[in-house]
Amino acid sequence: MKKEILVLIALIAAASPANSQGVKGDTSSVCISRNELRLVAGNTEAARWANLAKIGPKLIGSTQNNVEKTLGKGLYDYSARTLKYSLSTISGRAAGETLTLIKIQFRDGRVVSFQIDSNSPS
Repeated sequence: MKKEILVLIALIAAASPANSQGVKGDTSSVCISRNELRLVAGNTEAARWANLAKIGPKLIGSTQNNVEKTLGKGLYDYSARTLKYSLSTISGRAAGETLTLIKIQFRDGRVVSFQIDSNSPS
């Protein structure tokens, strides 16, 4: 339980605007239609963060199937070998509001890294 709470705190800190460094380099990876994004499994934003905290410590080395069993079906980018989810509610957001995404990078069928981005979608 303690480990899950620490992971949740680390994930929230990584996604906070104070720690956000903005988009660097090629921005094509963040140009995603809101209709394409899928939410992490959970009925509320808090439930989605809790679900992410539950899998966080076990994410590195997991297969895509294991990730999708816990987080739900994600948007897979075959060229970048990245699975993308939204932690924020997609529909009904006002222009300029922050959209929080998790990007999970795969190599040889296993998770090698993941990143949480907070962007203001255009």
